[in-house]
Amino acid sequence: MVPISWAPILLVFALCGFALLFFLPAVLELRKPRDNGPRRVAESTMEFNRKKVLKLGVDTIRIMGDVEFPSDVEAKENIVVEGSLVIGDGCHFCGSVKTSGDVEIRSKVVIEGSLVVGRSLKLGKDTRIKGSVDAKGTVHLGENSFVGLSLTSGGDVEMGRGAKVFKNIFSQGSIRVFGISETER
Repeated sequence: MVPISWAPILLVFALCGFALLFFLPAVLELRKPRDNGPRRVAESTMEFNRKKVLKLGVDTIRIMGDVEFPSDVEAKENIVVEGSLVIGDGCHFCGSVKTSGDVEIRSKVVIEGSLVVGRSLKLGKDTRIKGSVDAKGTVHLGENSFVGLSLTSGGDVEMGRGAKVFKNIFSQGSIRVFGISETER
């Protein structure tokens, strides 16, 4: 009978015990995870003027195609438009607005958040944007319009009489101010 050396056998058992102890939390996590992974955003589809509208989460809607909001509309959500946008007189948006196309905003419109425009922007008279404006194309600010933060333009910026930008104007083109006499400059 050959004597058995217990050292290698005990070493193998010790390594198996260490491996089990090392990988036990991973095995338990796989069986019953504490985190169920990323949260799915609730998405519901509806129609508005024959346009596909997706409700993303609680406070954002996405509209596919060009959109025209009539006068005196109030929107409490953030608006994302995959196309061009026209906003009628006297509208009030409590969130931000983002579009991939051109934007025309008529007079006395208030946007509480920021405005992101994929092409050019035309703001009407007495329009207030309390956040920042970022446009890839030219920007025209109508009379007495107001931007609460910075304005960024990928083209020219034209400012009508009494138009104000509270912080900075960044433009890749020229900045023209209309309606100011030489003594006011």
